[in-house]
Amino acid sequence: MEVKMIEGREMTIVGTVAVGESVDDINIGQLWERFERKYSAIKYKIDGKDYELHFEDDSAPKRHLCFIGVEVTAIVDLPLELFVKVVPGYTYAVFIHCFSDGGYQEAYRQIDQWLSNSQYQAAASFDIQCYDKRFKGHDNPESVLEFYVPVKQKNP
Repeated sequence: MEVKMIEGREMTIVGTVAVGESVDDINIGQLWERFERKYSAIKYKIDGKDYELHFEDDSAPKRHLCFIGVEVTAIVDLPLELFVKVVPGYTYAVFIHCFSDGGYQEAYRQIDQWLSNSQYQAAASFDIQCYDKRFKGHDNPESVLEFYVPVKQKNP
């Protein structure tokens, strides 16, 4: 898995959201379908990349949020079913994962391993999956997916 560091900028993302006690409680496929049905109604979108954000809430009871959307340059006339999330700029470790190396679980295993062995730690309790033209489906070994993990230097 290739890793690069970037300084991310603030992004405004419009999309659909689901909440569960864990990621396993969320039907992500149905969430994507719901997003795709509203995609054409989103104005001012930046085409070419779609995003899947995963948030861990540390309150009790623990919650996992999955937000699927597209970046926009303006928030205008959105369908009521859509939500807006402003993602702050962070330093991101960007992991470029080829599905020929395994699926999502393998990607997260490699990310965790890299973080454990690096000078960085997670800076926030979310990550972003970036889907572009290189993603050909989760069952296709030719698929490529980028994982953005906000990071900061580990304390000495």
